[in-house]
Amino acid sequence: MEVIDVRVYSSISRARGKRRVDFFLLGIIVILLGVSIAMQYSITQSGLPKFSGLWKKQLIRIGIGLAAMTAVFFASHNWIYNLAYPVYVIGLMSLSGVIIFGRFIRGAQRWFEFGPLSIQPSELAKIILVIAMARYLYDRRKRTQESRVILGALMMSGAYILLILMQPNFGTAFVFIPMTLAILLVSGANLSYLVGLVFPIVAAATALPFLLTYNWTPEFSQILIYASVYFIAVGFICLAANNKRAISLVFWIALCILAGFSIAWIGNSILPDYQKERLASFLSPEMDALDTGYQVIQSKIAIGSGGLFGQGYLHGKQKNLAFIPEQHNDFIFAVIGEEWGFLGVSVLLLLYLAFLLRGIHIAYEAENLFSCLLAVGVVALIGTQTFINIGMTLGIVPVTGLPLPLISYGGSSMLSSLMAMGLLMNVRRSPI
Repeated sequence: MEVIDVRVYSSISRARGKRRVDFFLLGIIVILLGVSIAMQYSITQSGLPKFSGLWKKQLIRIGIGLAAMTAVFFASHNWIYNLAYPVYVIGLMSLSGVIIFGRFIRGAQRWFEFGPLSIQPSELAKIILVIAMARYLYDRRKRTQESRVILGALMMSGAYILLILMQPNFGTAFVFIPMTLAILLVSGANLSYLVGLVFPIVAAATALPFLLTYNWTPEFSQILIYASVYFIAVGFICLAANNKRAISLVFWIALCILAGFSIAWIGNSILPDYQKERLASFLSPEMDALDTGYQVIQSKIAIGSGGLFGQGYLHGKQKNLAFIPEQHNDFIFAVIGEEWGFLGVSVLLLLYLAFLLRGIHIAYEAENLFSCLLAVGVVALIGTQTFINIGMTLGIVPVTGLPLPLISYGGSSMLSSLMAMGLLMNVRRSPI
């Protein structure tokens, strides 16, 4: 059995004293779970049959998640370290198997069914990848600047992302990207490599909605022509000035933009129609206010109607009339905004912010690089998912179907989130 060398510290490690239960972090978790139960109960009181008994079912899911969190909390770091690669392989097998044997729901094949129970492997894959990448980079902690080490980490993440995209599940796949980059950055990977990875992704994310909207119309082609002429002209100016550094920069930016549009073109070719509609309606929900844009419009109405103090617990009109789609799951933030208002939403956001800051503090004080990367992965995972979910309800990011951590209804997502909390609290304890 391999043992973690606790004498090896990361560049941001500042361990001090014996670790114990982090009651501040535990308090945040308990409050967020309380909000989840309260909101599920509120949704149940709308009287709609499909929401009957939601809060009781959520209690069961929270109970299972808390049991898993406790188990992870008490696990030794050596045990987690040695299981990293085996569970990574199990994750690969699960993600592959769900594509073949999984259940189809709304055009996606993401769930295994075992009688009345269903499991979404992609949710658990988030935690598995954090652990596997943490071990991989810890084992190569003196070589993280090397391109082949970075490439190996990207291949580990890329395999999961590819399998999740095949389900298809664009939202979950996207969460893996900032999580992977955050872990690589803290491990000491070369920053220039990471910037080179981020730029094409940003370019693709920007280009794809426009490509879906304008679909190679004359106006869109004209924009591309103007952009090409601009970069060629700037390139010749730099060439005439004999500025090699400027030439390299212009070439690199143009190459990244080209890569982004290439990725966007591929995405336009392979994305299912419903995901294309989501991305297109993101730019202008009013274009299809009765279909794909309906969700965002109703969500904005609900949040706006909450005002400063909200309409009152159990009294949300948009919620009670079921105008908010998936109000128990993906759009539960809209229900919170409607019933609790700006003040309630602000308190909720402060809770998530407190969690993120606490997680960063835990990573800073981690005993070794492995522990540090575990904490960073969890913070990046929860932070990204929270931002996307809230941004989705506000209409600032496309609708992706990502749940709000620790609050949205769902078994697999609740299990994954609470296991992540257990992992973070585990890092707070002594690693051996």
